[in-house]
Amino acid sequence: MNLLETVRLLLFGRLSFWMMVRRQGIFPMHQSSPQSKIVLQLFAALSVVGWYPRAFDRRRKLDLQNLADDEAMLLDAHGSMRAGNPDRSWRVITQWLNARGDEAQDYAWVAARIANWDDAGCVSRLYQERVARLLMLKRTDEVLDVAVRRLASDAHFRPKSAADTLKLAQLAAQGGRLPRLSEVLLEDFAVRFKGDPRVAVAEALKRHLIAVAHAQARRKSA
Repeated sequence: MNLLETVRLLLFGRLSFWMMVRRQGIFPMHQSSPQSKIVLQLFAALSVVGWYPRAFDRRRKLDLQNLADDEAMLLDAHGSMRAGNPDRSWRVITQWLNARGDEAQDYAWVAARIANWDDAGCVSRLYQERVARLLMLKRTDEVLDVAVRRLASDAHFRPKSAADTLKLAQLAAQGGRLPRLSEVLLEDFAVRFKGDPRVAVAEALKRHLIAVAHAQARRKSA
């Protein structure tokens, strides 16, 4: 038993005696001595001081356990990928993400950890899911940044659906924010999503971007 626990026990004994005396009616409730009040205040303060390190230690152990579980998930997924089972690898990752509520920061954490995996397909699928999640959360700046950085690493990267691709292209084109990103996303849109009703909208946006680029070029040459 450490000194802090010893002091707390002594104060608790004093406090218990004081409470018993008050219950017996020896001292009226309104006539509590200053010493009793000091004992009560010290006991309360030491209880908090004694509780906080234990709570912090429990939280630290829980965080370490969670980190170990997260690392185990990645090892499991990576092992499946190296064993030639990319479907199971992807399933392990998505189950982990779903269990944690599909939080955007979890997608970012996994993306950073698997960026150097040999299976480019798994990395691309994760980024597709990450883009879809960020679009749903309306985190415009973040999703545009993610798309730009992914395209810098993989020029063939595209969002997984026509809806996601068009929405991302529209966000990039708004206010001339990232016209080059919009152009890249739209250049093969009609081929990837042949027959999709969004093709007409995508083609119109592509023509608009071309017209804006030509107008800017003429102004520069004038």
